[in-house]
Amino acid sequence: MPEKNDIENIRLLYSENAKVAAAFWEWRHKVMTRFFAAVAACVVMASWFYQHSELKAWVVLPFALAALFSVLSDMMDRVNTRVLGECYRLGMMMEEKLSEDAGIFKGITEMHQSRTSYHRVLRVMYIGCAVIFSAGALLAILFIR
Repeated sequence: MPEKNDIENIRLLYSENAKVAAAFWEWRHKVMTRFFAAVAACVVMASWFYQHSELKAWVVLPFALAALFSVLSDMMDRVNTRVLGECYRLGMMMEEKLSEDAGIFKGITEMHQSRTSYHRVLRVMYIGCAVIFSAGALLAILFIR
């Protein structure tokens, strides 16, 4: 069992680790919020361009922007996932040193490894949207003049 001084240091590190994890959870939420807002704006812009015959040729632009934003959102989420994974790993190690019972970081790590983890759902959403909007841009190039 660690000494009392070591336990206090581990508790302090555990607290700081939890703060970092919370900051990156918040960042992930911000990325998602901006993604939904940007994609909605691009769809509205594409619809507006399509409804104005003199601007129909520009419909490709919002689709291309939405595809680009989808890819960038996925890239940002991958970074968030790596940082969060390290927070989970370190938090789990500290929990093991502080208690025999499993803690929240162990539970999150186990959920993170499941098939339907938050990370996997977001990855499918971001990449799926990138493919769909890229296809929309390609179709706009081919069929809208």
